[in-house]
Amino acid sequence: MMTSGDLPEYPGGDGDMMRSLQIINDHAYDRGWLLNNADRINGVIRATVNRGLYYHYAVDTLMNILPVMLTSRMFQPWWHRLIESLVFAQDLGDKDLLARLSIALARYHNMIGEPSRANTLLQQAQGYADQRNEDFLLESYAGLIETYILSPHPRFDAAQFGEALEIAARSEREDLKALIHQMIAVAHIHRQEMDLARSHVTLSVEIAVRLQEQNLLLRSLLIQATLLRQLDDWQASAEILRRARETYPKTNQHPKNYVLLCYEEGCVRLELDRPNEALDRFQEAVLYIEGRENAYETGLCYVGLSLACLKLRLMDEAAEAIEEAHSIWEYLGNAYMMAHATYTRAFIEMDRSVETRGFACQLFRRAFEAVAKVERHAAREQLERLILEKIALLDCPPG
Repeated sequence: MMTSGDLPEYPGGDGDMMRSLQIINDHAYDRGWLLNNADRINGVIRATVNRGLYYHYAVDTLMNILPVMLTSRMFQPWWHRLIESLVFAQDLGDKDLLARLSIALARYHNMIGEPSRANTLLQQAQGYADQRNEDFLLESYAGLIETYILSPHPRFDAAQFGEALEIAARSEREDLKALIHQMIAVAHIHRQEMDLARSHVTLSVEIAVRLQEQNLLLRSLLIQATLLRQLDDWQASAEILRRARETYPKTNQHPKNYVLLCYEEGCVRLELDRPNEALDRFQEAVLYIEGRENAYETGLCYVGLSLACLKLRLMDEAAEAIEEAHSIWEYLGNAYMMAHATYTRAFIEMDRSVETRGFACQLFRRAFEAVAKVERHAAREQLERLILEKIALLDCPPG
């Protein structure tokens, strides 16, 4: 007879299958147990998700464990389980389940740097929800805003943000309200619209504290720290990050959040003129995540690593790190970040020696050509100004 924590390698009869699903649900928030039993859990879900008798319970179980499984090193099998679940839901014509599964698949595609596919799935989810389930609509709006942030050609849709806030205002799901405010805050930060960002991140922190929801709180604190850093309030950002690090062990320890925590700590230490500590933080983050999952955050950490090496006059290492970042932005198709990485590479060569300044001029020209193709917004215009300043400073010949 099975005991709690014991999963059969291949569940046999109906009783085994139901007990296996129950055991998995009992451990849905136990990250260590889930990862240690990932292969057997995958076997249970695969055996039950295509069978009508177990389907709804199997999908509920799958959705409960996805926050952990999609952030593990071996996350691909869970994409296959989601696809299988979606196909079965289409056969059933269950619109609520179709919306729920489409949103989960969109999160996966955002995570691996495919925002266009995520966008398609989220548009489908909104069609399935069809105003009947506003919780699904809110989740889909949060995902759509994330696709805006990650998109190679982001387009700011103020009307969409307004619709999301209108639904959030009448929702009873405080956690979804906080999620919407988080995503909108990040979008405004990306566009350098700091006053708008501040109001949304403040609301998300207030909701997370009120709910005593540690995962929500950690993400809100990280966004708040980013905002303060970009406003040059380094000490305040450092204090928020101290609070975030204290919060992290109480959460589900999502790798993306840990990488962002290390990244923000590294950025603040750079500005406080502690480059060795910054280097440690960026290296810790880069080593923590392997492969292309959470690629956007990994790219940010390579940018930080490059700047820390530059500060320490480790010029070859700085160039190597920014080239790695550029390859990630190219993989993601993010034109703005590619232009920014080219600008940073040019700055490294400008600072390296008099002999490399000709090469720096070529790179600055290349960065200017790249940024000219990016949709106009405040961050893009700021980068363009910086590039032109360096071209003038070096008295670069016409391109």
